[in-house]
Amino acid sequence: MPSDNNAPLAPDVTSNRGGDPHNDVLLSVGWLCGFRADGLDGPEISPLQVASYVDDAAPSVKQVRNVSTDIVTSHTAREANYAHFGWSIDAIRIVSPWTISRIGATSRINEEGTWYTRIAKVACLKVQVVPEDLAPAPEFEAATEAALSLPTARERFQAVYGALARW
Repeated sequence: MPSDNNAPLAPDVTSNRGGDPHNDVLLSVGWLCGFRADGLDGPEISPLQVASYVDDAAPSVKQVRNVSTDIVTSHTAREANYAHFGWSIDAIRIVSPWTISRIGATSRINEEGTWYTRIAKVACLKVQVVPEDLAPAPEFEAATEAALSLPTARERFQAVYGALARW
């Protein structure tokens, strides 16, 4: 008989500290990696870890059973592609000047039009992370500090961009 991937977990599986299978999975897959949202095709996850937990801190992981559906109306190709990755339209439309400059630097046309994306989301786990429980990865911190220590604004900008592109 096939296993039931949706079977409820035993109550002792939802603790917040070490030995929790959810935490072990989350930590082992490098979910504290950064991502870039400056491409037209969707978010790009970095293969490098940007943060780790301080001391014995760990996320709060709870089993949930939430199912929701939504129709996202987007007006550019970038918005449509990010909606296909499950991003909310509110998150998609928050675009910083940094991101706008990166999109422009690729010289790709962000087609305009109307796209409809039907999204069905099934949440199985709720993960909460307290920012104070995180510390930057030493390599990420060193790369950022080195970039910010350069003498001119142009050099700092290019070096920060290079560091963030890597992470």
